Amino acid sequence: MPIETLFARNTDAIRRFLTDRARTLMVLTRDADLEVVIKKLLVKLDDTCERVIMVACEVPFVEPASWCEGVMQRLSEAQEPLRGVYQRGGVRLASVPVASPGSSQLAGKARAPAQVQSPAQRLAAYLAASAEAIAPVSDAMAVVIVPKSVADFAAFQRTLCFLADNIPSTRVKLIVPDDRSKPGLPRVGSMCRRGFVHPFHVPPEAMQAELEHDLSPQGELGALMFGAASKLTATPAATAASTPAPTAASTAAQLVKINASKAMLAGFLSSSGRLGEAAAIQVEQLEQAKAGGDVLGEAQALYNLGTTRLKQHHYADAEAMLDRAVELSFDSKRDPLLAMSLTNLGVAFERQRKGEQAVQAFDLARAVFRRMSHPPGEAHVLDCKAGALASLGLHEAARESWREARRLYEGITAPALADVRSAGREDIDQKLARHENNPAGYTPRPTPVNLEISALARAGAGGGAGGGGGSRAMQGGGA
Repeated sequence: MPIETLFARNTDAIRRFLTDRARTLMVLTRDADLEVVIKKLLVKLDDTCERVIMVACEVPFVEPASWCEGVMQRLSEAQEPLRGVYQRGGVRLASVPVASPGSSQLAGKARAPAQVQSPAQRLAAYLAASAEAIAPVSDAMAVVIVPKSVADFAAFQRTLCFLADNIPSTRVKLIVPDDRSKPGLPRVGSMCRRGFVHPFHVPPEAMQAELEHDLSPQGELGALMFGAASKLTATPAATAASTPAPTAASTAAQLVKINASKAMLAGFLSSSGRLGEAAAIQVEQLEQAKAGGDVLGEAQALYNLGTTRLKQHHYADAEAMLDRAVELSFDSKRDPLLAMSLTNLGVAFERQRKGEQAVQAFDLARAVFRRMSHPPGEAHVLDCKAGALASLGLHEAARESWREARRLYEGITAPALADVRSAGREDIDQKLARHENNPAGYTPRPTPVNLEISALARAGAGGGAGGGGGSRAMQGGGA
C-alpha cells in the first residue's frame, strides 16, 4: 500500500483546500513523527496537481515585520530564475512592493493608516499579485510555511490570520504544519474568517487494520501476491507472514510497496504485543533481502528482527542479528541505521550482563549520533550508558553520563522537539535523584530504539535506515 493511501482522507482534504475559493489558510496539526510523511505527500501533490504551484518557506519567525520581509525575499528568490521563462510565455511575474515611509511598524495592524503599508500588508499584496500574475498557467499558488524556528507563537498566529483575511486574491493558499499534541496555532479557526485547522491524523489501530486488509488475498497488494482468484482463508497477519514470491505480473514498484507495507504492519503488530506475528513477517523480509542480494534491505531487516527479538527476551539471537546489522549498515554508510543498530546492540549486551561490551557499543552509537548532529539520539544513548555503568557498580560515572545527557536535552532549541527536551530533562532528573538517594538499589535498564516509528518513517520517507523519523523514537520501547 502506498503511504499516501493510508492518509487518503487527509490528502483529499488538502486537494479540496487548494481549489476552495473561500479559504486561504490551512493549519495541519500532526504528530511530530509524521512530519516526514506530510512533506512527502505535499511533494507528491506538487507533482500531480498540474495547475498548482507550490513553494516552501522556512524563514524563522522572530517577530512579524522581519518575518514578512524575509518571506517576500524568499519568494522573490524562488521566482527569479523563472522570470525569463514566464516572460517568453507572456507572463510577467510580480515584483516585491517597495516599502513606504514608516512601514517598519509591526505586522498584524489591520487598521494601519492608508498612507502607510506595514510589512504584512505588503506581503499580502505581493502574494496576491504573484498568484494573479501566473493565473494563465496556474489555478493556485500554495506557500508551505515551515519556519526553522518560532520565537513567539502568539504573534505568528496573529500574523498568519492577518494575511489570511487580507490577501486580495482567492488563488493564494497558505499551508502551515503544527504540532498536534502541543499546538502553537490553536485559535486560527476562531481568529480569522478564511483560516481553519485540519487534524492530520490516523489512529495506529486504523492503520494496522487497513494494512492487514491490504495484504490479505482480498486486498490490493494481496491480490498481486496471491493472484486474483486466490481463495485462501488464513488470517491477515499469518497471510502476510507466509506469502509466496510475487507473481510475474508484479512490477518492481509494486514489490517495493508490498515490502514497505509489510514493514509497517510488522511494526504495528509489534507495538500491539503480537511479537510472534511481527517476527514472522520480518524473517520473510530478511530471507527475501538475502536472496535478492539487497545489502541495505538485509541490514534493515536484521535491525527490525533483532529489535523484536529483544522484546521477546531472546537476547542472544538479538545480539547476533544486531551485530550483523551494525556490520552491514557500516559497509553501506547508513549512519541512522548504524546508530540505531549500535544502540540496540548495547541493550542486548546489557540484558546478558555484558556490561563492558554494552558501554563500548553505546560509546560507538553516541559517536555516530554526534556525527549526524543528533542531540536527542546522543542523549538517549548516554542515558542507556548510565544504566549499564550503574549495573557495573560505577555509580559516579553513571551519574556523570546522566548529567551529560541532561545537558544535551537542555541544549535542544527546535520548537518541534520541545516535548523531547522537557520529557528528556524530567526523566533524567528523576533518575539522578533516585540514584543519588540509593545508588546500589537503583539500576534502570537501558531501552532500545523504538522499532515501530523507525519502520513507519522508513516507509513514509522512502529512504534508508528510518530517515529522520527515528529521532522521535529515542525514548525507546520496552524490552
